[in-house]
Amino acid sequence: MQQQEIIYRPIGFIHSPHTIPSETPIAEL
Repeated sequence: MQQQEIIYRPIGFIHSPHTIPSETPIAEL
């Protein structure tokens, strides 16, 4: 499921523009 993680990373950035503070929410997703 490594491929899904890579796809979720960029999608999370565009899908959660307001959830991108100084931390790394992409890793939590």
